[in-house]
Amino acid sequence: MFALVVLIALSAAATTARADSAREMALQLATSKTAFVSFRDLDLSSDAGAQVLYGRIKQAARGLCGPEEQYLRPPLRRAHRLAQCYRAAVDRAVIRANLERLTAVHRATVR
Repeated sequence: MFALVVLIALSAAATTARADSAREMALQLATSKTAFVSFRDLDLSSDAGAQVLYGRIKQAARGLCGPEEQYLRPPLRRAHRLAQCYRAAVDRAVIRANLERLTAVHRATVR
């Protein structure tokens, strides 16, 4: 495995509630975006490699959810959704990668 998929469900319901019907679930899947994060060039047995991968994951999440500076601008509801999207995307990517050092970097960052 040399690439990681970062998946963002753009539907607000996708990050806060489970789908109540097959139709809603299909809509959520249709409105999702993905980004591929390569790590073929990284030594993931090192802390430095895990840090670089974490940075790439965060960059991919920003690209899919929106620029970080928009998280602080009104309307606050939109800013909150962007921040939720970003956090969920990073969390999911780290979980999906299932790499011990990457998980440690993430946990140290989100305290």
